[in-house]
Amino acid sequence: MGKEHVIHTDGACRNNGRDNPQGAIGVHSERGSISERLPASMERHTNNMAEHAAINRGLKSAPYDNNPVVIKTDSELCQKTFGGGWAQQWERNGGRTAGGSKPANYDFVQDTMKEVNYRRSQGQDVRFEHVRGHAGDSGNQRAHDLAQQGLGQGAPQYKYGGRY
Repeated sequence: MGKEHVIHTDGACRNNGRDNPQGAIGVHSERGSISERLPASMERHTNNMAEHAAINRGLKSAPYDNNPVVIKTDSELCQKTFGGGWAQQWERNGGRTAGGSKPANYDFVQDTMKEVNYRRSQGQDVRFEHVRGHAGDSGNQRAHDLAQQGLGQGAPQYKYGGRY
């Protein structure tokens, strides 16, 4: 096993839970940095949507090789979804939570798990780790700064779907 591909991700949402929310993502790894805004055409932006989008984008930007991919996120929800077995349980329940409802941001969850499963089928390990936000982790801070930068008007737009 070679060197791990460590990818720090973060999402941000201005006006979260209010009128005119605007989301953005930040991704930081040894391969470079990504700062993108979520397109207005996506459903109503939220912090959690941006966190999911950042993980999706970060994973798809990782090299396809035999070295493990480690996604580091400060979102406990996302870590539990992807690293804690929630996504697999929802899939077994036909895309429903234990309470019978459709999970929020399930399109991102399905697409991300499709990528995870593909990579694993090719022999590439993928792990998700939670890091405390704003607690001195330089990679997390860089991803946070990139997500904030993505909220700016001139930021490139995130293109959902496919591989990068």
